[in-house]
Formats: sequence, structure tokens, C-alpha cells
Amino acid sequence: GTVIKDRIGLSFPLPSVHRRTEVLSGNLEKPIWLDVVITPLLDRHNQISGHLIMLNDVSELKKAEDALKKSEERYRLLAENATDVIFMATTDMKLTYISPSVKRLLGYTVEEAMATPMVKVYTPASVTTTIEVFKEETELEKTGLADPKRSRMLDLEMYRKDGSIVPVEINFSIVRDAEGKNVGTLAIARDITVRRMVEEALRESERKYRLLTEKMNDIVWIMSLDLRITYVSPSVFKVLGFTPEEHMQRQMQDQLTPESLQTVIQTWTAELGQEGTEGVKPDRVAAVELEYYCKDGSTVWMENVVGAIRDDRGKPVALHGVSRDITVRKRMEEALRQSEQKFKDLAEQLPQTIFEL
Repeated sequence: GTVIKDRIGLSFPLPSVHRRTEVLSGNLEKPIWLDVVITPLLDRHNQISGHLIMLNDVSELKKAEDALKKSEERYRLLAENATDVIFMATTDMKLTYISPSVKRLLGYTVEEAMATPMVKVYTPASVTTTIEVFKEETELEKTGLADPKRSRMLDLEMYRKDGSIVPVEINFSIVRDAEGKNVGTLAIARDITVRRMVEEALRESERKYRLLTEKMNDIVWIMSLDLRITYVSPSVFKVLGFTPEEHMQRQMQDQLTPESLQTVIQTWTAELGQEGTEGVKPDRVAAVELEYYCKDGSTVWMENVVGAIRDDRGKPVALHGVSRDITVRKRMEEALRQSEQKFKDLAEQLPQTIFEL
């Protein structure tokens, strides 16, 4: 090998022996790590005449390396055991890393996933969305005005190895070097199958209740504690002639006749007075008959069954109720009352006594 000669005629071959060792000494408060370089020294006859030993304290470097190794181990365990799939890609969207959790999500091994083109992993619509977002982010990056720590959340669909489709939520963020330059993309993909199922079930439930409230004749409503309507079912149009939007804008005094408005105030005051009283049930309901104004100026009678909506602590936060048109019943009751009054008046005017058997 190469031989370097010094001024006194000694020479040493390259490379030298390199070791890193921990030194324990009673003179030291704590062990230190040394890099030891041992180089044989040769005389003019190429015989070993001694050794050149160089010692370098690398304790801080060793501490930093150990910390880095522990950090890498933590991130490796995190990536390997996470349910979410972590992957990294270059600026031209080529994968450089993907976590082992891809096996659970898509059924691919890491090697298979790395070798599978994007167009075979994402559905066509998701491919289009992803490309469009990358273009948007690239143009935004060129302006130099964007938040360097920004991220984008996308709902996409991916193909599993068996051909089935899994909905995923992917959080994309930019990876930057020490100078802040864009060097790639970090993404975390999460299976949202269950969430999609819950959302679909909720939409179906809302659709059923919407159909129910739209087709029913009773009026379902929610009212704040200051007696302002915050929701009313479409059936209000059938009964009163107002659209839900119009009805929610009306004040209580515009909805009810003066007598019925007084009834509401008295009932509401009585119910508030019972609130918190021992023995009074929090899920109680009140039934009250009120006369409402229709859009055409006429009036209708409705029976209202009202209860309280309560928070987690049992405190009332709103009122909910169902109102049913009882105008026909009220007219019949009034006609019956008038008929009975007529017979009573007639009986009082007859000279002889009438017995009811």
C-alpha cells in the first residue's frame, strides 16, 4: 500500500486500525467514548518500530448518535405498528417509502406497494383529484407566499389487492430540506370505511325523517328558551300557509291570538316555576290548545304537546313540540256547547218541569 515517510525516516502504511471504545476511569466522573486510531510505525527496513496512537473524545458525538438511533427506532416501531399508512414521495410523485401497515389497508406487501403504479392504486376519480391538488400546490409553492407548514386533507378511494375499494382520508404535507426547499411529500392515509358507513346511515336516517316530516300533517318544531322558533317541519305550510322560513321569522305575538298568547305566557311561567322542584319529572310534557293565525288571516286551533330539550347536566336548552290541527274538533265542541245551551234555555222557558230520565 501507500507508505508515507516522515522527516526522521520512520514511515507508516495506510489505512490505520480504527476503533471506538468506552473508557472507564476512577479519575473521571462518568465514562467517556474515544475514537482510537492505531498506526504501525516502520523503520527504514520496513520493520515495525512502534505505533502511533491518536485519541479523540467523541462522547458528545456518541450521545447524539445514540439519541438518533433511539429516535429512529421509535419512528420505526410507530410506522410498523400504526394503523394509518405513512408514505413519502418525491416531487414527481414517485414513492420512496411506505409503512408496513399498507398490508392491513390494501393487502400489498411494502415491496408490492412500492412497485405498483399510482393509477393502479387509486380509483380514476381519485387519481384526477390527486394530480389536480399537486398541480395547485406546485403553483402555490412558486409564489413563495404560501404557508410552508401547510397541509391538505383529501377524501380519496384506493383499490385493495383483491380489487375491492376502500375509502381513505389522506393528509398531505410538504417535506423540506434545511434551506426550506420542497424535496418531497409526506402523506398519512387512514381507512374511513366505518365513518363512511356511519355517514351513509345518518343520511338515510335524515332522509327518512325528512320524508316523515314532509308528509305528515302534524307540525314538528323546536323553539329556543326565548320563544323563537329554530326549526319547523314543512307541514306548517299545509296548516298555516307559511313556508318554514317565513314561519321561523314570525314573532310569537304574530303567530297567536291575544288570548292564546296569554295562555302561552302563563303556561311557560308555571313550567319555569316547577323547574328543579323535587318530584317534578324533567321529561314531563305539557299539552296546551292555542289559536294560530293563518297566512290568509283566518285562524286554526292546534293542540301542542311540548317538552324540554336538556343538556348533559339536565339543564333545559330548548323546547320541542308537536302541533296538531284540532279546528274541526273545536268547532264540533262549540256546536255541541251551543246546542246544549239552546236546550237549556228552552227548558227554562217551558211552564212545566221537564225531567230527564
